[in-house]
Amino acid sequence: MASSSEAAQTAPIMSPCRSVCKMSTVTGLCIGCLRTLDEIAAWGQMSPEERAAVMREIMQRQSAHPQEQAP
Repeated sequence: MASSSEAAQTAPIMSPCRSVCKMSTVTGLCIGCLRTLDEIAAWGQMSPEERAAVMREIMQRQSAHPQEQAP
């Protein structure tokens, strides 16, 4: 049986979409999920590693642009 850390590493990374789909004219990021249009369009074809990289980028964007994200 896999440990919880192994399960977390193999679990699919779900889309960060919050169904608040509106692009900021200031940052060019979706105000719901803080992804670019290219990231949103490519999400379904991304590898787990690519998705993890986007999630890390989103975390950085949350710190850099807190006023841009919808509540």
